[in-house]
Amino acid sequence: MSYARERGITESDCLLGTTIGAAAELSEPAAEIASWQELRIVRNIVGRLGEEPALGVRVGLRYHLASHDALAHAAATAASGRVAVELALRLRALCFGFCRQWLQPGASRSAVIMDDRCLPADVARFVLERDIAALVVMIRQVIPDLRVLRRIELGAPLGLPQAAGIGRDLRR
Repeated sequence: MSYARERGITESDCLLGTTIGAAAELSEPAAEIASWQELRIVRNIVGRLGEEPALGVRVGLRYHLASHDALAHAAATAASGRVAVELALRLRALCFGFCRQWLQPGASRSAVIMDDRCLPADVARFVLERDIAALVVMIRQVIPDLRVLRRIELGAPLGLPQAAGIGRDLRR
């Protein structure tokens, strides 16, 4: 929601239709947000910002491993980068992921697969962009030398030339 606030969207506009009284409730350690509430917030934000290039990526780049204690500990103590990625994928789904995801090992390269078929069409692009960016940020925090990331492929192209710079940021 901080990104939305920076873009001039009020807290009440973000939370409209969620039954969440105030954003302060979300910062409580024991706070829980249902998936339908998160999707409502996403719809509210996407509805206000429209087709802003790479909106989901911009939001996903703000996610940090430290905000997910169990995930941070598991990834930081993993025996290898591959194990860290596998753990991150499993635990991440408990934290904020909507897409089913898995690591597909290959002979020379492995791929992280995210199945976005479960996402509502009106927010699919945002959620997929956000989840990819957040995963890259989290992996980068565990494996700072992220040369293992060669490319990001989407079933449907972003189609936005403005997103190319953000894609470069993800690969750094």
